[in-house]
Amino acid sequence: MTDPLDKFIVDEGTAVDVKLLAQLIDGFFQFTKTGEVIFERKFVQQSESKKVLLLLLGRKVIKYKNLITNYKEESGPKELSDQLGIESKQVSKYLARELRNIVKSKNKAYYVPNYNLYKCEELLKNDKPKRNR
Repeated sequence: MTDPLDKFIVDEGTAVDVKLLAQLIDGFFQFTKTGEVIFERKFVQQSESKKVLLLLLGRKVIKYKNLITNYKEESGPKELSDQLGIESKQVSKYLARELRNIVKSKNKAYYVPNYNLYKCEELLKNDKPKRNR
C-alpha cells in the first residue's frame, strides 16, 4: 500500500512544463541557435523586477534547449545585472524581496525551480505598473 502523503512530495528536479514556459516567455524573447537572447518590445516595457524574473526564465530555455554547451541555468546578480543593464545592487534587492518566493539560490546563483512556474505566471499576469526603487 502506498503512503497517501507521497503525492504531496515534489522533487526539485521535476521536469519543466515546456508548454507553460513557452507561454510565459511568449513575446518577451527570441533566441539565436547559439543562445543569444534577443529582447522584444514587450520585455523592454516591463518593470525591472519582472525583467530579472523573465531573464531567469530565458536562461531556463537556453539550458533546456541546450543552445550553449555546459550552460548553467543559475545566475548571480552581477551576471544578470550585466545582461539587463540594471545595477547589481538593485538586482540583488529584487531577488531578495519581490522574487524571494519564486526564485531559489544555489551557491549565490539564482534560478526558478520548475515547480514555481505557476507562481511566475501569476506574477507576470499582474499588469499593474510598478515603480522600481
